[in-house]
Amino acid sequence: MKKHLCYILLLLLAYGCRQKENTFQNPYEGGKAPLGIKFSNEPPPVTTAPPGAIVSFKVSGLLPYRNQAVFSFNGQQAQIMELDSQHISVKVPDLASTGNVQVVVGDQIFYGPVFNVAGKIEPDITFHVTTGTNGPVNKMEELPDGRFLMVGAFTNYENKGVVNPLNGIIVISRSGELDRSMRFGWGVNGAISDIVMQPDGKMMIAGGFSAFDKQRSGIHRMFNICRLNANGSPDTVTVQSFTKKDTVPAFNGGTDDYIQALFQDVQGGTIAVGNFKYYLRKRYGVSTSDLLRDSLVVDSIEASQLIRFKQDGAIDSSYHYDLVAHKGRPATNGYIAGAIMQPDGKIILFGRFSKYDGMPVLNIARINVDGSLDPSFTVGADNAVTRITYNTITKQYVVTGGFINYNNKKFNGIVLVDESFNPVDGFSTGALEDGNINYGFQLNNGLIVAAGYFGRYDNVLRNGFMVIDNKGKLVPGYNSTGKFDGTISNILETKTANGDIQLTLMGNITTFNTQPIGNITRLLLK
Repeated sequence: MKKHLCYILLLLLAYGCRQKENTFQNPYEGGKAPLGIKFSNEPPPVTTAPPGAIVSFKVSGLLPYRNQAVFSFNGQQAQIMELDSQHISVKVPDLASTGNVQVVVGDQIFYGPVFNVAGKIEPDITFHVTTGTNGPVNKMEELPDGRFLMVGAFTNYENKGVVNPLNGIIVISRSGELDRSMRFGWGVNGAISDIVMQPDGKMMIAGGFSAFDKQRSGIHRMFNICRLNANGSPDTVTVQSFTKKDTVPAFNGGTDDYIQALFQDVQGGTIAVGNFKYYLRKRYGVSTSDLLRDSLVVDSIEASQLIRFKQDGAIDSSYHYDLVAHKGRPATNGYIAGAIMQPDGKIILFGRFSKYDGMPVLNIARINVDGSLDPSFTVGADNAVTRITYNTITKQYVVTGGFINYNNKKFNGIVLVDESFNPVDGFSTGALEDGNINYGFQLNNGLIVAAGYFGRYDNVLRNGFMVIDNKGKLVPGYNSTGKFDGTISNILETKTANGDIQLTLMGNITTFNTQPIGNITRLLLK
């Protein structure tokens, strides 16, 4: 049997050897021959220059294609001034930005070195921050003595929170140095979204947390909001529990979910905005059912998205509250991205929703000082509104989001509006490509900083960051920065001693002008 099997295998092998060898077509045949164009590995004589400057690059093989070649700085076409077999000289265009230079011949692209386009925005070298934070920075408040209070979702700053974490709240000097004089201890066991300074020097913080400096002082039993003393320690009181005295937060109230924004109203109340569903308040001195030990009893009241607290943390039933049903009114039927308080005390809610308290709205709603909808406010957007900011000098708002129509007029993700929320005359937007604008901020001089995840604006490559004027046009000299990657939560405008504008950008930011940053950076505008 074995002999037969061996014989069969030999026959099969011989047959296979007689088969004609198969040939296949080269998949790369028909491709275009290389043009022989190559940038030198040596750096160019000049690596940084402003728009309008004439600069040269070492590149070979380009001369035969001088009538076809297109040279660009990070996608912005430049004028070719001179060209020979080894060099090319070009003029840096007005709206060029930092990034790779390229040569295009037909449909073939040849990348050159990174070139830094100098403009009117540069890093502020007096801000000594290198690694920044290890998590998002949500807000900064300037203190009367010139220091800055900073909150967010970080546990480390400039590698100084490795041993003792800096959880969510710190104070820094004007130059960015950590100031440890405040008694924040270990901070929060979560994230802080907002902070409000009170007239007596105390501070209200909110976000998503249940304790403050828990490891040291053991102050917990918080529901996403807390009041701090002027020195940074939690504001506490002593209560008699069922079996002993206990130190607890003086502000006894909160919510069941994250608070996104806080406001102090003229009546002394604190208004919280978020996507929570319930108001919560602790009761002390109540035993468990076996009457043997303490039980932390928590009272809850249905109150969606909008609550006003009294000074002791109790819910204010005169604000957006149904006294008959003993619960808060419905608020929106969707998601609130944020809120901003007008100078008159009314609050603008924005996000993705179509109703407020059962009445139709379009992703924006203005709320009266009692929490009811202002029916005279009839503006709206056709898609989500992600941010609204206000400038107290110009008295104008910048509205940004995923919309392409605002008030039935075409605006590509950003619109400048007056105090009545009508578009400012003359403002229009260029084409927006490859994404959305999610943040806009107007400077005191009228210029507007906008950021998000987008590629081009008005056919100019901007890689997520741009500066436009009050007509919506890119401003030459202010749009030379390279790649931006991240989300801006806030911008703080200050001035140097000689009057130059400083902008502190904060948020969840990993890259600015192609350089890595740790969620915070300060820029100098010339």
